Amino acid sequence: MKKTAKTNTESAKENQQLTPRRDLSALFSSASEEWATPQALFNSLNEEFHFNLDVCATQQNAKCERYFDKSQDGLAQVWDGVVWCNPPYGKTIQKWIEKGYESTQIGEAQLVVMLLPARTDTKYWHEFVWDGSQHKPKEGVEVRLMQGRVRFGEAKSSAPFPSAVVIFRSTKNEPVAVIDAQKLEAQQTSFFTRLRNKFLSLQKIA
Repeated sequence: MKKTAKTNTESAKENQQLTPRRDLSALFSSASEEWATPQALFNSLNEEFHFNLDVCATQQNAKCERYFDKSQDGLAQVWDGVVWCNPPYGKTIQKWIEKGYESTQIGEAQLVVMLLPARTDTKYWHEFVWDGSQHKPKEGVEVRLMQGRVRFGEAKSSAPFPSAVVIFRSTKNEPVAVIDAQKLEAQQTSFFTRLRNKFLSLQKIA
């Protein structure tokens, strides 16, 4: 019998069976709560920002002397100063991004820098990072898209998704002193009146 040519689908299936797949389950899993930040990446950012608090860490991978671990629950703490955050990439990621955004909006944190997957199609990205109506980051937010893929911790392979460094800056300004011109003029008049009276008193004595 004459052999029939293999279809494209059959060939593709054979190639899939012959080619070993990378085990990316840990990178995709929302169950994994610990993502070790690449030290070189952190060092570069720390040289620029000088972080004083790591809000999502373990004792083994904390990037700052002061840090919150899982037992302390960084989401329940006050974020202050210059904050580093490499959050879990699972179901709670929106809460971490919201916390970073709000901490700078209310002025508790001066700066929050986060290493995030660049999932620009998500609701939280458009709620806290990107202003869709203006086609740019929200006020006080800076987005740095990273070239290539990040290799987390001791992983043998790079992440299967692009990453971004998102920087939330405080938009709270110091109160502006309002000068009351009428009050200032009244104070000046009172001062010069006292000065004039004192001068007249000295003349009488002389």
